[in-house]
Parts: sequence; C-alpha cells; structure tokens
Amino acid sequence: DLVNVGTVKVTVTGKGNYTGSFELSYQITKRKVTLTSASDEKVYDGNPLTNSKVTVTSKLGFAEKEGATYNVTGTITDVGTKNNTFTYTLNEGTLASNYEIETHEGTLKVTPVTDKVTVKISGKKDTVTYDGKLHSVEGYEVKELSNPLYNASSIKFTGVAKAEGTDVAIYPMNLTSAQFSNANTNFANVKFTVTDGYLTINPKSINPEDEKTGIKVTKPNDTMYNGEEQK
Repeated sequence: DLVNVGTVKVTVTGKGNYTGSFELSYQITKRKVTLTSASDEKVYDGNPLTNSKVTVTSKLGFAEKEGATYNVTGTITDVGTKNNTFTYTLNEGTLASNYEIETHEGTLKVTPVTDKVTVKISGKKDTVTYDGKLHSVEGYEVKELSNPLYNASSIKFTGVAKAEGTDVAIYPMNLTSAQFSNANTNFANVKFTVTDGYLTINPKSINPEDEKTGIKVTKPNDTMYNGEEQK
C-alpha cells in the first residue's frame, strides 16, 4: 500500500550492467491534524450563546478531498463560562488510521448586564373603620421593572412587610430599599425604589342618624333648673 499509513517495502533489482536485488523500507506516518471549536462572548440577553464553527488550526489539514463533519453542542445562557463542546465524524474515504487528530474546545462566555435596572416596589395599603378588633395588611407589589429581562423572582427580600393595629391611627410597614437586594447574577447593577405600605384605621362615626354605626344614643331626661351642674 503506497497510500495509507504503514511500512512500504521496496525491492531494488539490478538491471543491465547490474545484477542482484535487495529490499528497502520506509514509513508513511500519520498526518497530524488539530480541530478547534470557536470561542465566543456576549452580554446576557436571555438567549443561548452558541457558535457552530470548527476550524483546522494545525499547519497541515486533511489530505485533499478528505475531511470531517462536526456536531457542535456547546451552549450557555446565564452568566458564566463553558467549553464549546463538539464531536466529529470523518467523511467517507477519510481513514482514521491515517490521522493523529487532536481536538481543542473553545470557550463560550456570557457576561452580566451592567446597565442600571430600576425596580419600583410599593407596600400594600388598606383602610378600615375602627371596630375594636386587630387589623393588618401585608405584602408588597412590584410596580415597575425597567428591563423586561429582569423579573420579580430575582428579588430577595429580608424583613417583614406587614402593618397592624387596633386603634385609630396610621400604621406604617417601614419598608426601605435596604431590605431588597438582587439575587440574579445576570444583572450587575440593580437599584430599588420603595414606597412604604401602611394600614389606616379611621374613627367610627357616632352620628345617631348613621344606622351603620350600631351605636344607640339615648337623649338625657329633661330637668328643672336647680343652680347645679347637670350630669
């Protein structure tokens, strides 16, 4: 076989003025080929980062009319770094025994969003009329997110979002921006604007004309002047 890798034996035979013969041999060695998948980088956008390019990075590539087909499987969506993994299949007529193939995997990297993301949060509010019972309101609402890729599940809250009371007054939750933090590594610059929540307890009407009060007011009895304070 004068084409493929292996030992080639040659017989030299004398001709004309020469007689006799002898054998020589030489080696057809493997062709060294290096395959490298592409490296790529982008800022987080919620979509997978992929790059299907594979190149021959060695001085020598495949022999003419030979080669390989590649299946690149590397992918990354969230912030971080991963190898751009791939496999290859030699094309028809390309013999693995003729090659020494080395593979290098490129790097896929996603970096965090550094533009400021503003999150507006408002504590819940409620208003009731005094009835001698304990009332409360709790929780908060995410009113606005400046980046549509950012969502409420990325918010970490430390504290208690609750206001409660019995007597007539305004009871604040005392929410502050310091109680909210970003739990999503895909975003590096998140700011929180917080509006406090509160419970308002209004006085109960004692107007006798108001049937809803449930309070009965009895008119004092008439009395004759006697020079004393009437009670």
